[in-house]
Amino acid sequence: MPWLSIGFSDWEIRKRLKEMFKVVRRSPVMRETQVPKLVIFDANGKLLTDKGKDMVLEYGIDSYPFTSEKISTLKQQNQSSIFAPSYFFISNTGEKVPVSALENNIVCLYFRKQPECHHFDWLLLETHTELTTSKIGFEVVVIQDQSETESLPFLTLSDYNTSESLAVHFKIQTFPGLVLIGPNGKTLVPDAADLIRLHGSRAYPFTPVKIAELERQLRKQQTLKFLLCSEDRDFLIGPNGSIKNLSELEGKHVHLFFSAKYTKSSGDFVRRLTKVYRELVSYKELGGFEVVYISCDINRQSFNEYYENMPWLALPFGDEKQKFLLRWFGITELPQVVELGKTGRTITTAGVPFLINREDEEVLDDNQMMNPEDNEVPDDNQMMNPEDDEVLDDNQMMNPEDEVVLDDNQMMNPEDEEVLDDNQPNNDEGRTDTTAGLDRLRHLLMLEEKRRRGRRYARFSPP
Repeated sequence: MPWLSIGFSDWEIRKRLKEMFKVVRRSPVMRETQVPKLVIFDANGKLLTDKGKDMVLEYGIDSYPFTSEKISTLKQQNQSSIFAPSYFFISNTGEKVPVSALENNIVCLYFRKQPECHHFDWLLLETHTELTTSKIGFEVVVIQDQSETESLPFLTLSDYNTSESLAVHFKIQTFPGLVLIGPNGKTLVPDAADLIRLHGSRAYPFTPVKIAELERQLRKQQTLKFLLCSEDRDFLIGPNGSIKNLSELEGKHVHLFFSAKYTKSSGDFVRRLTKVYRELVSYKELGGFEVVYISCDINRQSFNEYYENMPWLALPFGDEKQKFLLRWFGITELPQVVELGKTGRTITTAGVPFLINREDEEVLDDNQMMNPEDNEVPDDNQMMNPEDDEVLDDNQMMNPEDEVVLDDNQMMNPEDEEVLDDNQPNNDEGRTDTTAGLDRLRHLLMLEEKRRRGRRYARFSPP
């Protein structure tokens, strides 16, 4: 490098700069890196931008002097000249097609890479055929990898420099990348790959209102197969290389466990969840229970090392469903647990569960009280203080922080005590609930532990 550097030994300065400009090596969920990062100051020490890397990649030397006015001008020029009027595309028959021929059409920029995109080629072809048959202007322009596209009625962009510029401009990081441009030249959908996978031509005219309507309909029909199966896979992997067909999970309560080896306290989290899992998986009263690991690991080696400590199922590493599930459930932090009911509908999406940083809250053992701060078993003659312990009414919703004791004849009914019915409405079309996924697991375990041991605590009524 021909420029200056802060010494490697000046770790305090480097640490302070990283914190000041929020430099992290990797995002919490997705596997793409956020390093390098280029922060630019003017001659007076005033911050110009912390997005210098994007500027250099997209505009090169033209981005100098890196002011907001200069970048705004470049963006306007770039937007109006993504495809210059004199530019042309090449059809699959070798004919030159001018840009003007695409006026008043929806243009689909298809950032492609083989062999990852082979199946998606045919999904996009089906959408293209259905729309053009209906006399709807819809053209696909293949960007970058154009191998094996001769049989597809798509246009191609052969200029390598333009292809690279478009990939940077639209921030394409994974394949397939799909950008929909409206007839007015504005971006309709910046990441339309999942939209085509799920809805195809039914998503036309690709407006926010239409997309939201389709998503609402789809969430009402959510099933395990829809969430976890792909076009060429109907199974999950298990410990020691085993395979389990997805049909074997039907009718069970399934918890999707999103995590990665590089996350903070990952090993401790798995240890705690494993303890809960081994208790709950044997309880017939739950009607079936399973956990599925959704990996956000950096590479296959990290996945293998992390997953070998897990006794449950997993989505194969690198499966196309992984990114879909992250977006579908809005996962932004790791680890997370999403609970699905017996029909595959969402019962709850969780925040970062409490098990991560609460060393004192273990699964109950024989000598542990339900309240970790209370070390004495209440005597049968001891008067209950309503401020300390509140007895729940039979119809009262459970709070994981309350102390609940089952009497000798009370059996645990998961649907009555804790698990929400699949058809029970909530605040988001059956998608979310305020209870964290692992809080629910822990509470189920507590109830079963108390039922199994019989009457361990006295149940009182307030005076």
